[in-house]
Amino acid sequence: MIIYTDSEILNLKKFINKSGILIDNIIDINNFNEKDLKYSSDSLVLLLITETVYKWNLSFFKSNDSYFTNKLSNLISFFSSKSKKIIFPLIPYLYLYDEINTSSNRDKNSHFQKVNFVNNYIIRNFSIDSNIFLIKGLTYISNEIRRDYFRFKSIYNKSNSIELVKQIIDIKKQLTSEKKKLIIFDLDNTLWKGIIGEDGIEGIRMSEGDNVGSIFSFIQSKLLSLKNNGFLLAVCSKNDQSIALEGLFKHKDSKFKEKDIVSYRINWDTKSSNINNIIDELNISLNHTIFIDDSEHECDEVRNNCPGITVLNVPKDIYKYPEIFQNDCFFFDDIEKDNIDRTSLYKNRELRKNYIEKISKTSNSKDDWLKSLNIKIIFERVTILSQSKKRVVQLFNRTNQFNLRSSNYNLDTLEKALNLKNNFYYQCNLKDRIGSEGMISVIGLEITDQEIFVKDFIMSCRVFGRNIEKIVLLPIIKKAREDDLIIRFNLIDNDKNKSVQEFIKKITDQNLIIKNQEIKKLENKYSNLPLKMYGNNDLFKEI
Repeated sequence: MIIYTDSEILNLKKFINKSGILIDNIIDINNFNEKDLKYSSDSLVLLLITETVYKWNLSFFKSNDSYFTNKLSNLISFFSSKSKKIIFPLIPYLYLYDEINTSSNRDKNSHFQKVNFVNNYIIRNFSIDSNIFLIKGLTYISNEIRRDYFRFKSIYNKSNSIELVKQIIDIKKQLTSEKKKLIIFDLDNTLWKGIIGEDGIEGIRMSEGDNVGSIFSFIQSKLLSLKNNGFLLAVCSKNDQSIALEGLFKHKDSKFKEKDIVSYRINWDTKSSNINNIIDELNISLNHTIFIDDSEHECDEVRNNCPGITVLNVPKDIYKYPEIFQNDCFFFDDIEKDNIDRTSLYKNRELRKNYIEKISKTSNSKDDWLKSLNIKIIFERVTILSQSKKRVVQLFNRTNQFNLRSSNYNLDTLEKALNLKNNFYYQCNLKDRIGSEGMISVIGLEITDQEIFVKDFIMSCRVFGRNIEKIVLLPIIKKAREDDLIIRFNLIDNDKNKSVQEFIKKITDQNLIIKNQEIKKLENKYSNLPLKMYGNNDLFKEI
């Protein structure tokens, strides 16, 4: 860990070491020098800014070119460009600066205003970066610290250090654990209070106005919130399917619609067999799956027969039920959120698979089923003003198999690449008769008088096998043919990107170049593929 601080942190250092986290460097806020840094590839960065805020006037922070804001921004940009994960505790209030009269809080230089301003500045400017994790920190420093504060000039005494280290460990644990993708839940006494097969649809409780039903109303809201942040939701229940679905989708107090559930198994089979059926359908591993049920016996059966799944039992004290969502398994990173409805994406994927299987039974031609899908590729230039930049960063950082040089980006490094002279980036979105696949590819290139140098080429593995990798290159191929340029690829082989290696080496020579005569052949070949292109005319115009 690299600690960047403006305070004495003797106690904090001791408790970080006790936690097993290795400290590589401790750097004073005024003495940062990149050359002095020594750190491991997985080093976390801890930013501790406190004394600076307490001692400086608020007007100092409000200047856009202030020493503090520039220094902080440059530091974060530096570590973020190195793909370091940055933990940034918000600034706590300090008892010494408490205003005696509450009306003084309205003064522009009050401690209350100052801390609020800096925290808002941090949230507004840095929360969008996927490498930065803002934590609540210490919130308020009481007068119990008076002795240590005046002796050591630090708010990080023993108790405060322990609290901060706990939060750091939580973040570290979340970063190193496998992210969950799918939540499978029971219905009776899990999504609502009661047993629908016995109590009837009118007898189950999930109303906000009911003292017990309100708990289940909260649970439903929480699950839907997780769905909106990228989780998939599925149902596994021992019930009569028609009755259970009526309660789930038609009960006046249920918050769920059919579009919210990616899959369900409602029958009398074992929960484990139904869960395995669901994950096979969605092509998601048990390690990425959470199961929630009120029955201890069902939970035990699933634990024994679904190795790797995370099982959560609804507490007997029903008022503790909402607290299960504080479990680390529900952690999500903002950058993981697509602009796509991921539930629809998975549902469409299953429809697409079934449709392809149906077509393939009646025809041996790959072109036939491609034509039947009516695939459309929509090209769009990526610029510094693009709303899709976060999604572009996400696709780069999650794509390994088809990633030309295993590039990773954050918003800062992507924007720098977009601003380079003669650099062009474009994204490719895919739609077909089943639905939208969203953004599936991004290509970055530099155009000179002699060549088109393809620096970045990534594509989602979910669209392999549909000739998409060929179509997305057509704008480059046409540009090269029109301007009499060669195309050169910046391919860097590694163990993960075998797919892109195989494709690029098939269409290039030993120097990873497509020469003029081959460019014309590829253009003719790819232009006849049964896929339609849109929006590819203005990808290389200077802005």
